[in-house]
Amino acid sequence: MDIDILTLIERLERLQEDAKPQLLRPGRVCVDEQEFTGIVEQLRFVLPDEIKNAKRVLQQRDKILSDAQAEADRIRAEAQREAEKIVAAAKEHARYLLEKDGLLDEARKEAEKIIAEAHQEAQRIRSGADEYSRQVLLDLEDVVTRQLNVIRKGIEVLGQRR
Repeated sequence: MDIDILTLIERLERLQEDAKPQLLRPGRVCVDEQEFTGIVEQLRFVLPDEIKNAKRVLQQRDKILSDAQAEADRIRAEAQREAEKIVAAAKEHARYLLEKDGLLDEARKEAEKIIAEAHQEAQRIRSGADEYSRQVLLDLEDVVTRQLNVIRKGIEVLGQRR
């Protein structure tokens, strides 16, 4: 049977609730020493596992954050490389137009148009990569926040039971 800290704490609470008050010492109660000692021993046994689980959750959170940051960096770098390729292709096309027809003004206008479109496309790619990275980090923040709330709740419960 797998017993967790909260179950043991609930047993201690029931032990206190069922305890008989001491008549000559108000605010004090008598509990079954053997049962109390047994619960405390189980707490000592279970607590290290709970702490290990909490540490494992924190390590998983750190790994997820690290992986998400690496993925965001990779996407940004890929977007930058793609933008550079588009700009280079636009410049090459502009040179081709100049050499082919010798229509300098028309070629220059076409080149400027292509370069502007390339810059817009590069910006669109960067914006998409940034939005994806932002969404991944927001989703991760939600997961980590929920896990942190669980850990804090456990710590709070343990602190209240002292």
